[in-house]
Amino acid sequence: MKPLPVDRVYLSHTISEPAFGDTADSIFYVKLADGRRSIVRQSVATGLAQAITTEPAPKGGVSYGAGIFAVRGNLLAYAAKDGRLHAVDLISGEQWPVTPAYEGVAAPFLPAADTSLSWASRTGSATCCSQSCAASPCL
Repeated sequence: MKPLPVDRVYLSHTISEPAFGDTADSIFYVKLADGRRSIVRQSVATGLAQAITTEPAPKGGVSYGAGIFAVRGNLLAYAAKDGRLHAVDLISGEQWPVTPAYEGVAAPFLPAADTSLSWASRTGSATCCSQSCAASPCL
């Protein structure tokens, strides 16, 4: 059996954490290709795939894996390699940091009926945090 050609190994990619947004029009997932991680939105109807975020690189970091992003309406919140949660407006593409930097952050959760954000973070030991965004510009 012949070994895999170098270009086949180099061009490999993985897809993880598939999730629908509020509707089944688009599916979101984490893609790792060529050592770079991004969150992708793909149209179910057309197949068109669009990288939503690449910098700072998405990466959950509270040791239990997964839980990199959450979607609600036109908002995507994600855990980044810089140890903070970031939010992205899916219409305008505007992106902003939501939390201060932690040793690790993961598992953002956007409840459907309110303006709060919950997440897991680590500063010394694992802790779960939440923030109400009704009176602040976090979301």
